[in-house]
Amino acid sequence: MRVVLIEDVSNLGKAGDIATVKNGYARNYLLPQNLAVLATKEEIQRAESRARSFADRRAKLVANMTELAQAIDGTTVSVLARVGPTGKLFGSVTTSSIADSVNALSEQNIDHRSVELEAPIRELGEYDIRLRLAQDVFANITLNVEPEGDLPDNVLAAIAAAKAKASEDTIEEPIDEAGLEALLAEEDSNEAESETEEDTTTTVVDSSEEVSLESTTSDEDTSADEKENS
Repeated sequence: MRVVLIEDVSNLGKAGDIATVKNGYARNYLLPQNLAVLATKEEIQRAESRARSFADRRAKLVANMTELAQAIDGTTVSVLARVGPTGKLFGSVTTSSIADSVNALSEQNIDHRSVELEAPIRELGEYDIRLRLAQDVFANITLNVEPEGDLPDNVLAAIAAAKAKASEDTIEEPIDEAGLEALLAEEDSNEAESETEEDTTTTVVDSSEEVSLESTTSDEDTSADEKENS
C-alpha cells in the first residue's frame, strides 16, 4: 500500500514522503495514528506543497526539541508504582507514565512514543532512559521508580533480599587493551614452551631408537662371527 507521510516516521521516512508499506502496517498503525494518508492522486499532487510546509514545521520542531533536550538531559524524574508482596511491581512502568513525568518537569508535551525502553520495568530502582524527541535529537534521563505509600515489612524484606542476591552475582570485568596484550603474550610463551618440550621429547626418543638399533646390529654381527668361527 502506498501512503503519504504526514509526520516523520522512524525507519520509514519524513513528512511529505511517499512510502510503500504493508497493508496491515498502514491500516493498524500509520492511518489510525494520523501519521499518514492513502497516496491517492489528490494526496500525491499535494505532497510537494505539503513537503515544503512539513519542512518548515520540522525545522521548528527540531529547534524546540533541541532546546528541550539541552534542558532535561541528565535530569531525574520519578514515577510511583504499586508493589506486590514479593517486591515486584503490579504490571510495569508504561511509556505514558514516563512521558507524563517528563512533561510535568519540563512543562512541555512530548509523546509517549518518544520514550525508548530496552525492556519492561517491573522493579523499584533507578533506570537510564533515552528520549527520542525528534529526528536525531535525543536526551538521556534517569527514571526513579518509587513505591506508592509505605511498604509492609515483608515487602521491604523481599526487596532487601533481592538486592543482596543481585550484589552477590559476580560480573566479569572486560579486559582492557593492556590486559589483553599480557594475556596473548602469556599464551605465546606457553605455546613456545610446549613446542620446546615436544622437540626435546622427540630427540630423546630418536636417540633411544638409535642406541637400540646399534645394539641390535652389534648383537647380530657377533652372532654371525661366532657361526663362522664354529
